Amino acid sequence: MELHNVTKVLAAGPQAPSLARRFVARALDSWDQSSLRERALLAVSELVTNAFLYGEGDIVLVVTLGVVLRVEVRDDGAGLPAQRNYSPTSTTGRGLHLVGHMADRWGTSAVAREGNGRKGKAVWFEIDTPGPGGDRATAGTPEQLSALAGKVPSTSRSGGVDQARLRMAVSA
Repeated sequence: MELHNVTKVLAAGPQAPSLARRFVARALDSWDQSSLRERALLAVSELVTNAFLYGEGDIVLVVTLGVVLRVEVRDDGAGLPAQRNYSPTSTTGRGLHLVGHMADRWGTSAVAREGNGRKGKAVWFEIDTPGPGGDRATAGTPEQLSALAGKVPSTSRSGGVDQARLRMAVSA
């Protein structure tokens, strides 16, 4: 399978999740992979929302299609996210669980930013692509990465999760 790769830099803001969804949708459509849209768009929306709410700096979106669809969301924030268990009535805390259900694999990694000496992180997911005959191609034996150690900051850059920003990000 031919390898495709596109990258987009998004300003951290309430429009970032919507812009990310449109970017990924256009890429998948141009690569004739619209069957991956629903799962990919939900997962990228969750990761970009987290980067906007809890990360730092611009959001870099990298979409790669080969044997699998891999989407990376990078920011300059230091904390690595981890799934948490919230009460059934909680209004937050389900994003990484959704990513885990939508993707075949997901994980995190700390990354060094070239040139500025700052650390950052990448949160990624992979979705197996349809193979010949409709079977799903895989990148090998799936490795469960959803329990990687890490910490999601409990507050946003401004000291608390801004509920208005959260509502705008979710409704975008």
